[in-house]
Amino acid sequence: MANATFWEGFEPQSLSDWEQVVSKELKGAPLDKLRHRTSDGLELAPFSTAAELPANSTTYLPGEFPYRRGLRILNNAWSSAALISFSEVKGGNRQALHALNHGADALIFDGPVPNEAAFNLLVADILPQYVALVFRNLPALEVGQWLLHWAKSLGISPFALKAGLAYNPDQLPESTAFRSIADFYRQQLPAVSPFIIRLAPARVQGAGLVEETALALAAGHEVLHALVAAGLQVDEAAPLLQFELGLDTDYFGEMARIRAFRQAWAQVVKPYAPKHSCSSATTLHLTGGSQVLYSLDKHTNLLRLTTMGMSAVIAGVQSLCLPSFDQSLGSQDDFSLELSLQIQLLLKHEAHLDEVVDPAAGSYFLEQLTDQIGSKSWQLFQSIEAAGGWTTWQQSGALDQLLQNGTAQRAQALANRKQVRVGVNQYPNAQDNLADWSPQAVHNDFDALRFAVAQAAHKPRIFLLPVGDVAMRMARLNFSINFLGCAGYELLTNNGFDDLSAAIKAAQAAQADAIVLCSDDASWPEAVQALGKAFGGRTQLILAGAPGEAEADFQAAGFHHFIHLRAPLLATLQALHAQLLPL
Repeated sequence: MANATFWEGFEPQSLSDWEQVVSKELKGAPLDKLRHRTSDGLELAPFSTAAELPANSTTYLPGEFPYRRGLRILNNAWSSAALISFSEVKGGNRQALHALNHGADALIFDGPVPNEAAFNLLVADILPQYVALVFRNLPALEVGQWLLHWAKSLGISPFALKAGLAYNPDQLPESTAFRSIADFYRQQLPAVSPFIIRLAPARVQGAGLVEETALALAAGHEVLHALVAAGLQVDEAAPLLQFELGLDTDYFGEMARIRAFRQAWAQVVKPYAPKHSCSSATTLHLTGGSQVLYSLDKHTNLLRLTTMGMSAVIAGVQSLCLPSFDQSLGSQDDFSLELSLQIQLLLKHEAHLDEVVDPAAGSYFLEQLTDQIGSKSWQLFQSIEAAGGWTTWQQSGALDQLLQNGTAQRAQALANRKQVRVGVNQYPNAQDNLADWSPQAVHNDFDALRFAVAQAAHKPRIFLLPVGDVAMRMARLNFSINFLGCAGYELLTNNGFDDLSAAIKAAQAAQADAIVLCSDDASWPEAVQALGKAFGGRTQLILAGAPGEAEADFQAAGFHHFIHLRAPLLATLQALHAQLLPL
C-alpha cells in the first residue's frame, strides 16, 4: 500500500512528453541533433521509454530459446582464461603454470606444437579435469589422440577433459574431414569442442561489431551445414560448434552485440528443426581486442580491458580472455599477465558480477540496441549467404575489402577525434616515457609523431602565450596543451600576460621553436600583427582558434597553423611537425 501511495505522486510520462521537454531545452534546435550515429551504422537515441521496449523482449527468460538472455539460470559464472602465446613449448608450460597459480581457470594455447612429445611438455603438471583448455590451429585428429593418451597417463576418464580446438575460418580442417572429426570427438571426447570458430582476428583487422557478428554467423553456418550434409543430425552437429569473438571498448554496444549474437545463432539453427531447444544455444568465448591496446599511455589499457571485461560478463559469456595491457609494446611479462587476470578476479570477487543473471535485461536502451545490432547483423549475414556462403564470399575478395574499409575508417576516426582514445588523440600523458620503445611499438600515425619527437636530437619547444580576456585565454591555453600534447612537444606554459609587450619579451626569452597565441577574438588583430613583426619568418606561429575570414590576413602576418575544434588533428600536427622536424 505504501508503494501505491508513493507512485501516486508521479504522473506517467509518454515519449511525446519527453520530446516536448527536450525541445524546450534545445531552444528550437531539432531533436535529431542529440542522436549519435556510430561507424557501425547504429543510431543511438538520447533517451528511451517503456513504449519503445521491443515487443518480445519481456517474454524471453534466461536459459531459454532464443538465448538472448544467456544460457545460465542460477548464476553468471564464467571461466577466466589466460592467453599462453609461445614459440617453444617449455616456455608455454611455464607461462601456463604461472597463470594457474594467479587465478586462471582456463588456458588458451597459441603456438607451434609439432608432435605428441612437444604436447606433453606443454601440458606437464596441468590437471585437465579442473582446467578448461583451448588449442589454436592444431590438427584436430592428432590433438584428439594426444588428449586420449594424456588422460590415460593421468588415470582419468577422457570424458572429464574440458577442452576445445579453435580455428580461424581460413584454417579450419578440410570439410571432407568434418564427419570423421565429429565422430571421433563425440565418441571419445564428448566434453571437447572440435570447432571453435575464431572471428576475433577479424575484429582486430578492421571489422566492426555488427560486421564481426555477421561474419561469425556466416562462418558458423557453413560449418553447421557441412556437418549436417555429412550425415549428422542437427542435434548432433550444433553442440560441436562454439565461437570466439573479439571485444572493443564500446561498453553498451559490446554488451548488446553478445546478446544479439546468441539470438541470431538460434535463428540460424532453427530451420534445421532441432528436437532439443538447447541445440540452438551457443557457447561464446570473448577476447579483448589488441586494436584498442595502445602503446601511448599504456597503463590506460588496463581501464580499457576492464570495460571490455565488464561488457562481456554482464552479457553472459562462458569464458573471457583479457590480453596483457602492454601487448602493443611487445614487452608483456608475468606481471602483465597477472594484472589481466586480476581484472577478472575483481569483477568476480569484488564486483560480484558472477552472481547476477543477465543484469542488462529490461533496459529500454539496451533492448533497443540489441534489436538494432541483431537486425543489421542479420542483413549482412543474409547478403553473405546470397553471395554463396562464407567461403565463396570470402574468396571473392569481399572480406578483404570489408577489413580494408574498416581499417581506413578507424584511422580516419582517430585522426579527426571522431573516436576519442585517451592518451593517444585526447588527453595525452605529457610524462609518457618512450625511452623503451622500439619501431615495433609504432602502430598508428600518432605513435609515429610521438616516437619521432622522442628520438629527435632537439625536442621541439613550444611557448604558449596567453593574453587578453582571462577566461578565453585560459580556455584556449588548455585546449592547446591537449591538442599539441598529442605530438609530444615540450610545452612551455604560464599563467598568462595582461600586457602584450611583456608577453612578447617572455616569448623571446624562451627561445622556443614555435609560439601559440591563446587569446580572445577581440585581441587577435593587435596580437597577430605584433607577434608577426617580432617573430615572423624565424619562429613557427600558431593561432589557437578558427580565424574565419581573417585567415589570409593572419597568414600574411606569419601565422600558418590554426588549431581549433574543427581543425583536423592529425593533419594539422603533421604539417607542424614537417616544419619543426623536417626530414
